[in-house]
Amino acid sequence: MAHLRIRSHRYRRAGYTLLELAVASASSVVLVGGLASSIFIAAQSLDVTDGTLADARRANQILDQINHDLQSAVMLSELSSTAVTMSVPDRDGDNVPETIRYAWSGVAGDPLTKVYNGGTAVTVAGNVQGFSMEWISRFIEGVTSLPIILFVSSEASSGDDGLATPSAAEQDRIDVMEGWGYDVTVISQQATQVEFDSQLATANVVYVAGSVSSATLSTKLNAATIGVVTESFAHAETLGFYDSLVGYTDDRQTIHLTDTTHYITEGYSLGDLTIADADQSFKLTFATLAPEASILAVYHNALPLPNFAILDEGDELADASLAAGRRCQLPWGEDTFDVGQLNADGLIIMQRAVEWAAGAGDDTETTPSGVVFEEYTETQASSNTRDLTINVPSGYAADDLLIATVVTDGNEASSMTPPSGWTEIYLGENNNGRVTLGIWWKLASSSEPSDYTFDWSGNEEAYGWMMRFTGHNAASPIHDTGTTQGSSNTPSTVAVTTTEDNCMILRIGGFDDDDVSTGDAGMSGHTTITAEQSGSGSGTCSGAAAYAMLDAAGDSGTANFDLSGSGSEEFRTVTIAIEPSP
Repeated sequence: MAHLRIRSHRYRRAGYTLLELAVASASSVVLVGGLASSIFIAAQSLDVTDGTLADARRANQILDQINHDLQSAVMLSELSSTAVTMSVPDRDGDNVPETIRYAWSGVAGDPLTKVYNGGTAVTVAGNVQGFSMEWISRFIEGVTSLPIILFVSSEASSGDDGLATPSAAEQDRIDVMEGWGYDVTVISQQATQVEFDSQLATANVVYVAGSVSSATLSTKLNAATIGVVTESFAHAETLGFYDSLVGYTDDRQTIHLTDTTHYITEGYSLGDLTIADADQSFKLTFATLAPEASILAVYHNALPLPNFAILDEGDELADASLAAGRRCQLPWGEDTFDVGQLNADGLIIMQRAVEWAAGAGDDTETTPSGVVFEEYTETQASSNTRDLTINVPSGYAADDLLIATVVTDGNEASSMTPPSGWTEIYLGENNNGRVTLGIWWKLASSSEPSDYTFDWSGNEEAYGWMMRFTGHNAASPIHDTGTTQGSSNTPSTVAVTTTEDNCMILRIGGFDDDDVSTGDAGMSGHTTITAEQSGSGSGTCSGAAAYAMLDAAGDSGTANFDLSGSGSEEFRTVTIAIEPSP
């Protein structure tokens, strides 16, 4: 690599990023925190008429709406004492950020207006006597320099300072960051620790390209107290995200958001988010995450494997040490990933990741709260058998909750026997005996066998799976259960009633025949764990499981699986409430 790319001049831009707002004042680390602490100022900034109680309430409602929009803003392109224009994440499903402008002319009696996506100005308050945005702009004071990104390149250093010229694909990423107004310094993965330390002293955040070799970069960033954003899963393992990486790559356009309360993902909805305009190389892993790592997105709801995670400063890493600074592992990487294919939402996610790593947003509680589904294993018997052997999920630790399920084609409830150490949750059949469903649980020991075998007396095709959960109440994990049976192409599950907050509602179904949609339980509002069949044709059976979180104690409500066939199938379903750790 040839030389360091330094931007010593100022950039002239139309607006400010949230990162600048975040570091604008020593007394207010983030914009949202500043807005919250200044609400008493905001409450006085809009004078609608003569101060009647109704007018005061209306003024407060308008200010709450402005606050709400500002809290999700990714950029301010205009800010004066009487007007603000902001970009917020996509709200109408077209993958394009929305633009909102609030403005007052400054003349007493004129209205406060709102313009959405360049449309017609709409009056949100008439006869305004006074309006001021000073309660926002006060938090921009103190910005003295643009952020500096230390960009780690796979290219070789051209001198004795460790600095480098990036590859074409790496330059594409740098162009994006410079388009945001960031200064970018490029360092080779081959630079020495001394050279890294010298550059770390002047940077706000590190960005590691997916092309970088984790073996070459090694642990040079592990002690960095500034944030690190990495595209490399192998480097994420080095940073302490995983105990032993088992990573895979797949071409796709979406990620499946599982946390939309974090700074990086707030404003979006849970579920699939398209972040690329064409199939690109996305990552996923079967590896066990560090104890205090938080997952922001998984590969797919039907295969909920981590592909987007964060660690806060001080969080426990996979080797039991603590993170020296904020860490973010992006869902994409590799030399072949074309950053030019990221759509507006993908670029927002990328920018927010950099901003968060540099200090924007509050520290987050990254220890998963409540019950967490971790992984599952499965076995299909496509010919008649009298037993089924299911592997134990490999990532187990002592006291993890294991739940095993076996479905057979035909009535084997009276003879089905679990291995020693398993406690029955439910064992029974559909009333006409077309399908049997057995469910058992146990707490994992510190040393489990590689598998368990469940048997019965007849010869039947079967499908079975074993799920692993954490965050449960080890003393009494199974809080409540309910069951039902019937014949339908949308098999129902019953409601259960919880007396504890934050229970996981796990719904399990056993079905006659082969009419499930593989990998999709078809259950609205739930995350699929599995949906699979023993085989195809006559004499088959199938099973599915999905879960949802019930934040407050009470009635879980009912839900339905959705089979792919048009005809009715015999079924038996069970609803289980898993109690969280106290």
